Amino acid sequence: MSHGPSHLDLRGNHERRHEAPRIGFIGLGLMGHGMAKNVVTKGYPLTVRAHRNRKPLEDLLAAGAKEVKTHADVARQSDIVFLCVTGTPQIEADRLRR
Repeated sequence: MSHGPSHLDLRGNHERRHEAPRIGFIGLGLMGHGMAKNVVTKGYPLTVRAHRNRKPLEDLLAAGAKEVKTHADVARQSDIVFLCVTGTPQIEADRLRR
């Protein structure tokens, strides 16, 4: 089984890509940190925004993630953005942040 980035085409066939999709992650709490850590340790380029608790962020940076200052920077530097926040109010607030 391959552990690196791959692409699943419409027929369900996996094919290696020369460049992995750039992943952005917002929400580095208990669940988000674990998910983001899996992304970066599997070789995907990971961009994250600072979290009020810097410990999870520092762990991801040590694993190869890149920190940016704003949610908009996460979006600009990512092909896919994951939101791992509490609920709808947080998603709406995050969506409106720059």
